Amino acid sequence: MSSESINKTFQALANPVRRSIVDLLAKEPLSTGDICQHFDVSRYAIMKHLNILEEANLIHSWKSGREKVNFFNAIPLQELYRRWLDRFQAEDANSMINLKNLFSQREAENVMTNVSEKESFQIAQEITIKASKMELYQALTHDIDKWWSIRLFQHSKLKVDPTLGGQFYETTEDGKKALWGTLILIKPDEELHFNGALGMPNAVNSYYTYKLREVRPNETVLELNHTAFGFMDPSWEKDYREGWNSLLQDLKAYVEKL
Repeated sequence: MSSESINKTFQALANPVRRSIVDLLAKEPLSTGDICQHFDVSRYAIMKHLNILEEANLIHSWKSGREKVNFFNAIPLQELYRRWLDRFQAEDANSMINLKNLFSQREAENVMTNVSEKESFQIAQEITIKASKMELYQALTHDIDKWWSIRLFQHSKLKVDPTLGGQFYETTEDGKKALWGTLILIKPDEELHFNGALGMPNAVNSYYTYKLREVRPNETVLELNHTAFGFMDPSWEKDYREGWNSLLQDLKAYVEKL
């Protein structure tokens, strides 16, 4: 994380209104209109605060009809955490959610309990990586086994077949297999769209995408969007949000060491 990015993060969080906005978005995505209802200031002032947070990469937004929906992006805070605390704490103690344990618990239950009235969630995150789009695309496909740290099985291998209908799957030498996703749209060096439950049981549909945007030579922004809907446990959104945070950090660490 560059000194400029660190300065932008701290400057963005120096304002109490912006900190309150981040607190709101950490709970759930909100439209700009919804955010305005929480504050006794003008819509113009809120939009200025949102622009500052977006410039610091603490939030980003997607157009939904006439409104913009704003999402919290925890990755800059995760990077700050790792910058100063990794040396003092074990690698697996840095707020990474253990999705393997989550999957194992759901498999052991094998029943549709604790389903939520909330029938969908959307996770949107982005991270800047010092690499070209081609290098990132290679890491997301052919090199997936070298950095994807979350596994369902011990001593397993991960593979992505980067063709339309190709599978992202995990296998072991003793025949265990798990499907993480199926490719439904491919734009080489630009986009990958997967359909896959990522371990969520019950009647759940899940769809996740990567979009690569090179902002300057050898510096690329990766945009992740994960949408799921169906019968879900209330805790799953938080679990998957934290899991994606850690995976994107693993990807960044792997690619930037090449």
